Amino acid sequence: ASNSELAARVSLEHVIQPAGGNWGGVSGNWGGVSGNWGGVSGNWGGVSGNWGGVSGNWGGVGDYGRPGFGGRMPVSVAMPDPALRARIGKVRVPIEELRSRGILVDRDEDGYLLQIFTKPEVFPAFGEVDPLTGDRQSLEGHGTFIAGLIRQGCPEAVIMSVPVMGNDGLAEEGDILAALNALLRRHVDAQEGERLDEVVDVLSLSMGYYAEGEDYETSPIAGILGRFAEHGVLVVAGVGNDATSAPFVPACLAEPPTSDDASSRLPIASVGALNPDGRSIALFSNAFKYVTALRPGVALVSTMPAIDGAGQPSVAVTNGHSLSRTTMDPDCYLGGFGVWSGTSFATPTLAAEAAAEIAAAPDLADVSADAMRGRATKALEACIRRNPS
Repeated sequence: ASNSELAARVSLEHVIQPAGGNWGGVSGNWGGVSGNWGGVSGNWGGVSGNWGGVSGNWGGVGDYGRPGFGGRMPVSVAMPDPALRARIGKVRVPIEELRSRGILVDRDEDGYLLQIFTKPEVFPAFGEVDPLTGDRQSLEGHGTFIAGLIRQGCPEAVIMSVPVMGNDGLAEEGDILAALNALLRRHVDAQEGERLDEVVDVLSLSMGYYAEGEDYETSPIAGILGRFAEHGVLVVAGVGNDATSAPFVPACLAEPPTSDDASSRLPIASVGALNPDGRSIALFSNAFKYVTALRPGVALVSTMPAIDGAGQPSVAVTNGHSLSRTTMDPDCYLGGFGVWSGTSFATPTLAAEAAAEIAAAPDLADVSADAMRGRATKALEACIRRNPS
């Protein structure tokens, strides 16, 4: 009996990845030795390749990895700053996004935050390049892209980015749990102290792992996110990019909202990706028993760090002018904007939509768990009503 009790408290240490995906997740969608465009296998060449390599096996899900078909690429943006339309006085909508490198630890017993330390031997530093190929890290800019989408959808939101994941797109589950526990302590303490500017309204998670069994509903991740939900935090998670029905935690924990959610706990909201037409589901988007919402997740435009990869323009002419004439540099993001695809980005699109609904509520000063659950439930229901039929 004692061994059974002990076994119930033990679980595997999972490797967390950014909403799954072979073309938009861990294995990268450009650069490196076998890169789709850049690195050793060439920009457009190969033997017969459509985009590089020997045979250039594109088509189906792989299409989304191509620049011009939803793959990451630079883009010019002429739209005005979303902050210009932010509603005055509606600013208390913190959205927590776990990204980049490092891990949270408590600063003191009260949980006042939350010191961040980095482990460079595990989490590659921002801007790190491969010394042999000159390529950038495959997930560099992931968090910045997400933050830009939240800014577009809810410009009054206060975004807290808590680094836990490296630019290679990997993190240990224990690090994620440590960050979430510290963040929850800070939120609960803020609720009890009625500190309006420190509570969390929406937790946006563009990450997860594939469960190896049927016990994921009792996993440590499920436990901690359930506590967030009990304390009035709406948890939004991406379903993953592998065109599979395999359980991707935490998104697969989603359930339909019920009438008593406001008085008990919120459901986790899972988000799949739509194609740009807004009417069809992206081929890569995972499918579960219940997907809460579908939001645009293909060829989205958002912010990128000012980085420049190893790729170069195919033609460059100086002619003695002050500005050179070139074709587009395929991996130069010095303009600050890019195009990218994945449920990683459909997720903050829904999170921002829900945050905007919460920001419009008349009772933001009440940060009790009951009040926050009520606001979040109404916001989620409004978002679900907008789902494409």
